[in-house]
Amino acid sequence: MTADPVLPLIRKNSSQYIQILANSTILFVSESEFTCRSFQYNFSTVQTNLITVQSYEKVVKTATEHHADVIVIDFTSGQQSTINLCQKLNTNFVTASIPILAITPTRDWHLLEDYVDDFVDKPYPRTALIRRMAHLIHQQQTSNQNRQLLHDLRRYISSAAIDGIKQHKGVELVEATVLFSDMRGFTAASFHNDIADLFQAINDTMRFQSEIILECGGYVDSFSGDGLLAVFDGIDGVVSACKAAMKIMRYAKNNAVKFWNPLPIGIGINCGAVMRGDIGSETRRTHTIIGSMVNVSARLCGIASAQQTIVSAHVAERTKEHFHFSQPKMVQLKGLPHPVSIYSLELPE
Repeated sequence: MTADPVLPLIRKNSSQYIQILANSTILFVSESEFTCRSFQYNFSTVQTNLITVQSYEKVVKTATEHHADVIVIDFTSGQQSTINLCQKLNTNFVTASIPILAITPTRDWHLLEDYVDDFVDKPYPRTALIRRMAHLIHQQQTSNQNRQLLHDLRRYISSAAIDGIKQHKGVELVEATVLFSDMRGFTAASFHNDIADLFQAINDTMRFQSEIILECGGYVDSFSGDGLLAVFDGIDGVVSACKAAMKIMRYAKNNAVKFWNPLPIGIGINCGAVMRGDIGSETRRTHTIIGSMVNVSARLCGIASAQQTIVSAHVAERTKEHFHFSQPKMVQLKGLPHPVSIYSLELPE
């Protein structure tokens, strides 16, 4: 239950209350025909879509079919059926998000406080009822807008960044597996093909890889030209990363885009501890991971051939019971002080 919420947008401008109701659908529920008619009369001058229901059995269906923005219920003291109706509305997948306003004497508020979003006293002052309905509708609209905004943001910002903001996380040391993916021959293709066609081809390759990474429990930290950096959290993330790599390679071997058939994707995977947090200025920041483990993963991707996944010794050791690898090979990676063992993740025939 909300205790008479005050929203800055409609706090002092009464015309905005009417404006909100004018674009909304109000469902009024009462078993009394007289009460329904009285409610309709009191709101006949408000340009809103007002629907009245006298049968409790029809409330859920009516609210769903007419996309109700608020449900106003006339509550009679001791009426258990009203409480049952509120419980039904709150547990229904469609109606659970619709705010409920109860009209009941103040002495009975405690009977419904666990089931409705707000109250107005009986007999209700018309202005107070208009304001409370408008507040509830405005709150719900704002909540829906926030959910849509969050959904849209997830297309551009990693899930780790959003979780970090919501949970007020700072810089943290985490165990993770990093997967770098890159297109072989991209630079040459950029010189010999139309840039718009090239952009679309790269976008197609990024799309299916991102979907596979998400499906396997990871998230894309960033895109860079023809490559991407994906992160799989936790100790078990190393298995998930290798599964994602195998699915990407299977897709690459059997599909094509405008310039490439099959897709010349190279992947590098490494695991270990990384620092995750915000980097940048007060006006422009990005949420990412850094560490030597990340750099090694990028280097492994750099030496991978088309349709090949190169992993570090740590990855091979942790996943040897799940996957097959080639014999180890010693290589000197750029920036590292000594040679390291690498393995190629083999696809089953």
